[in-house]
Order: sequence, then structure tokens, then C-alpha cells
Amino acid sequence: SVLISEQLVTDKTADEVYREIEAFVFEQYRTVIELKPYVRDYLIQLQQKGVHMCVATLTNRPMVEAVLKRLEVADFFDFILTVPEVGATKAEPKIYLEAVKRFGCAKDDCVVFEDSCYALTTAKNAGFYCIGVDDPWQDISEKFIHQYCDQFITGFEELLEDQ
Repeated sequence: SVLISEQLVTDKTADEVYREIEAFVFEQYRTVIELKPYVRDYLIQLQQKGVHMCVATLTNRPMVEAVLKRLEVADFFDFILTVPEVGATKAEPKIYLEAVKRFGCAKDDCVVFEDSCYALTTAKNAGFYCIGVDDPWQDISEKFIHQYCDQFITGFEELLEDQ
């Protein structure tokens, strides 16, 4: 590949480039990506209280399963839902509603944790209690937080109960 005038020129097809990018991302999930600080502690507390949890993600299943297994947190979750499997992006509430259905509970009994503005907007508009999670790649304004987050955290230590 050659970079000329800020345009990538390559002899590869779009599918080949996509597969290379996907392989790189998968490798990051398999070997690099880590939990946010205090997530494991929070998951332990929720599990001890008998809280049922799932992962509802844009990421495809093999990547999610690889990272959850490597980080030794897969057993905290009852199930995984992925956007490709439910057939709708998080711009639609389908993934959240499917989680409610699988849990067999009311929407009011669920909490959605999100670090993405568009996903928070979707979940909140669908009537879910939403906790916004600060993330360096996502610039979330105060106005947005007040409109779409029932709670907003900058780190999971904020949710830990005193031991």
C-alpha cells in the first residue's frame, strides 16, 4: 500500500482491506483490550446481589467472546447479544428490547450502561434507565448528559459500595 496525497492507493479489493482491518481489530480484542478500572469489582458486587447481566454490543460474537474469556469475565453474563444477530444497530432499541425479553422482566427492571451518545439516545428514548459511561473517544456534553443519562459516571469506582 502507498499513501499519496492523503489517499490510500492499493492493489487490494475492498473486501481484502476489510478483512485485514477486521483481523487487526480481532487481534486487539484477543490480546490488547483491557477492562476499565474497577469493572471486575463492580461485576462481582452485582453478581453477589444476584443481578442478571448481559452484554449487548455492536462487536461481533467471536471478538466479544474472545475478550470476555481472556479477561475472565464471561461467567458474569447470562448471555451476549450482538447487533449483527438482532439485525438492527443501536440506533434502534431492538437489542435492548431483546435483552428484556430474554431476561423475562419488565423494561423498568433493567439498566443500560453505554458509552456512546447515539446508543444512550436510543435506550433513553425507548424508556430505559441509562447510565452514561465516560470514555476518552466520546465527547459527551453536559446538556446531553442531563437529557439522556439518569446517571453519568467517569469511572466504575463511583458505583462500588463500601466493602
